[in-house]
Amino acid sequence: MIILHPKATHKRNLSESTAMVFAQKATENRGTANRVNRNMLVYLAADDDRMAELDIAVRDYLGWSDVLAKQEDLDLTQNQKNQAIEKQRQAGETAAARLLGTYQWVLVPEGQPITITATKAEGQATSLAERVSKRLSSEWRPFGRTGGRRHPPRPQHDGQAALGSWASHSR
Repeated sequence: MIILHPKATHKRNLSESTAMVFAQKATENRGTANRVNRNMLVYLAADDDRMAELDIAVRDYLGWSDVLAKQEDLDLTQNQKNQAIEKQRQAGETAAARLLGTYQWVLVPEGQPITITATKAEGQATSLAERVSKRLSSEWRPFGRTGGRRHPPRPQHDGQAALGSWASHSR
């Protein structure tokens, strides 16, 4: 499973979203060469409409983290430090929840020529990878059962780690 950069988002029924265009190009080519084993890829893209909410939540978390990192320079009282710790914790929980709500589009390459199919991965799972895996296992079946729809590999990546990656790219 490939988690796409926050700049590559998808919007329902938009076949030319930045995420769809990227997934199409990445599926067809690996660098300058044609990609082999194209059916082994699955992409996870953020919802275009929800990206702003995630951006605000991550910035809030990073702001409180910065306050705590500079607490000596800011000469915070113990009460202010405790308040900053609590605000950082709350902002982290909000950012994690928004991450799960924002990264919801599973982009799956299919057929020859390659077309990208978008499907939503929602649910109660606390891991992006688990949501994607459940969605794909319910929709795609192995060859023979559904007339040849392929069964993509189950993702092995813990989606919570994407928050750290997002934070490093949003600065």
